[in-house]
Amino acid sequence: MTRLRRPPPRSDPGAEVTLADLRAAVTGVGPGKSLENKIKAVQDYLAAGKKGLACGMLENGFPNEVDAQKGKTITAAQAKKFKKDAARIANVIGC
Repeated sequence: MTRLRRPPPRSDPGAEVTLADLRAAVTGVGPGKSLENKIKAVQDYLAAGKKGLACGMLENGFPNEVDAQKGKTITAAQAKKFKKDAARIANVIGC
């Protein structure tokens, strides 16, 4: 039986640069500072070597919050971009 493997992370700008861009994009968007705080948490997790927690936030916590706010405090276009950016960052760090 052949097991499927995830492709290696693509050559993209470092996750830190991309995370900084996403954090800037979500600052002031949505309810309070919740989205910004989630991306800051990802940065902190990565700095502490806690990749699993960073991946969990990028793949679940952040997208779930974006979905919850879509159509309320976040436009559909913003939601799509934020989720796409988070997924790309997750790929870069090898989630």
